[in-house]
Amino acid sequence: MADRRSISVRRAAPVALMAVAISTFWAFSGWDSPARGDEERQAGPPPVRLVRRIVGVPYAAVNDEVLRLDVYSRLTEEEPAARPLIIFIHGGGWMTGFRWDIPKELILFVDRGFVVASIDYRGTRGNRFLANVHDVKAAVRFLRANSDSLGIDADRVALVGFASGGHLAALAGLAGGDLEGDIGDHDDVSSAVHAIVSFQGPMNLSTILVQKTPTGTGKHRVPVELLLGGSPEKCAAHALKASPIGHVRPGSPPLLLVYGGADDQVPAAQGREMAAAYRKHNASVELVVIDEAEHKSLLKFDERRTTLLARFLSQTLPPQ
Repeated sequence: MADRRSISVRRAAPVALMAVAISTFWAFSGWDSPARGDEERQAGPPPVRLVRRIVGVPYAAVNDEVLRLDVYSRLTEEEPAARPLIIFIHGGGWMTGFRWDIPKELILFVDRGFVVASIDYRGTRGNRFLANVHDVKAAVRFLRANSDSLGIDADRVALVGFASGGHLAALAGLAGGDLEGDIGDHDDVSSAVHAIVSFQGPMNLSTILVQKTPTGTGKHRVPVELLLGGSPEKCAAHALKASPIGHVRPGSPPLLLVYGGADDQVPAAQGREMAAAYRKHNASVELVVIDEAEHKSLLKFDERRTTLLARFLSQTLPPQ
């Protein structure tokens, strides 16, 4: 685990941070509910959850592209204690998707005592690996550097990703060296995390295209080859470097892997391979295969996934 006392943290001034963000307040009795006055808030079902949303905070700039993140936290009248952080990484085959693709169920983890952030990263249309993992690392460093002003406990940070975002969560959470990158203004801050959650994420790019799905093999070929700049066979060393399974070591952060048995894009065998690698190194891992879940089921973050995530995070990021 990263020791906050051992990290030389450069902190952005809170005034500067808030100046570049748009602060809005949401009262969640559903996704689109606007903020309301105290007299309109009700304690009965459906619950009303007051969430502070800080939108579009720039965390790094690369060439002419500005990378941004959104932060969600509980709206309270008194100064809250520092809370554990969930950093969400969207899917989209490394090509598409946006930080606002975060499901509302994950945002509402603020009710469970978390701060939640959702981040941009560069897609493979013009940027290949290592760019995207450098972006995730930069976002972790930025959020840790600004942990005091955002009410974050920098010693309790989890990466949570869907599909290709699950791949990036695992890769950024496990890898160092030249995968660390140097973008952003906080290269003296640690990018270490304390828990990783991957929902249906590719773990081994060297094997994913030959493993069977319910509709055959090779279903993820186009996004994998765009990411690597060629086929895994022709880019073997690069494919291994881009695979989270190649970076597992003793002491790796606890990992939750959730796959769909009916997924036609990412074989559940990817999770089994990764779990075996973790166990080989005596690292903590949990693998769950939901037999009926398809790849598109990620579009709905159901109660079962919510429960799995909540339980895992309560075990790996316990209150201090």
